[in-house]
Amino acid sequence: MRCANLVGMLGSYRVGGVGALSALLLVACGSPQPEARSVETNKFIPSEKLAAVRICETTVQQLLSELGTPNGQGRDGDFATFSWTALAMVVEPGQVAIGQQGVYAWVDSNGRVASFVVNPMTIPQTPQPCAGVISGEGNAPGAPPPPAKKKPNEA
Repeated sequence: MRCANLVGMLGSYRVGGVGALSALLLVACGSPQPEARSVETNKFIPSEKLAAVRICETTVQQLLSELGTPNGQGRDGDFATFSWTALAMVVEPGQVAIGQQGVYAWVDSNGRVASFVVNPMTIPQTPQPCAGVISGEGNAPGAPPPPAKKKPNEA
């Protein structure tokens, strides 16, 4: 597909009044030279760092330390929300390859990650807050951990 056709097709995607993908295509397609060119917005987060996030265990401090400064922050009800987005495009003569990554986290009022999604295909639902306190913060020194919950058929 030719660059001019792609610019026209992607022009309808708007971010802040500017066709972000169109702008990237214009930069990448602007050269008449037959060489590969690439454009990247933000950095992709390595899968190892994404896999390390644990629901109701990872704290907001750990999350931000591992993933870096988010591109977006907001609120969803009682939850603080954080998002990291990245887009990369490589243009070669006659070809265009686009990759994207969207990482979204909801943090409850206790400062724990209550929900975490990578590249969602649908709109994620608002999560439930994590129960209890962060491990080690609410128990007195030397106190035993709370009892494990048993399934009804094991009581």
